[in-house]
Amino acid sequence: MPYFPIAKSEISGFGNSSKTSIVLVLFILLVIVVSTFSPVSTLPAEAPVFEAGSVDFTIVNNTSLGFFMYRFGGDWAQYPSDFTLQPNGGSTTVYVKTSSKSTRVDSYFYAYDPRFGIDPDQAGLIRVTMYYYPGGAFPPRAQFERVEITRPPISPINYRTSGRTLTFNNQ
Repeated sequence: MPYFPIAKSEISGFGNSSKTSIVLVLFILLVIVVSTFSPVSTLPAEAPVFEAGSVDFTIVNNTSLGFFMYRFGGDWAQYPSDFTLQPNGGSTTVYVKTSSKSTRVDSYFYAYDPRFGIDPDQAGLIRVTMYYYPGGAFPPRAQFERVEITRPPISPINYRTSGRTLTFNNQ
């Protein structure tokens, strides 16, 4: 059997130096480790941050009427803090579930004269829709999507929103 000499091959590093190759590999590993373990936020500094689970909306009754939440539905995280909003300062908190998709909760109120109690045929009807958008291309947001007085109460009222707070007032 003839003898064929095996040629030796040398693996030359990047830039003809194995030290340069080692430095390059270590640099790449350093970049990977730093990017994995360093906290980086993609949200702008002014973007609201919502805790996982729910976002709360406050509804305040600064009218002379009583409000009673007779129905609510949608993507709620837990029961509202109160179903009855007393006149002149009563309030409730509604908890809208947060998730990777848009969620909303509808609350329906009777607005009634507290001296006479609730008469569903005579009481004012109010519908409030609260909306949560999880973000994506835009920062997440939570807002009152709709406030609708479907049947006016005996005393005229108006409302204003400020962030996640809705306040009803006498006119």
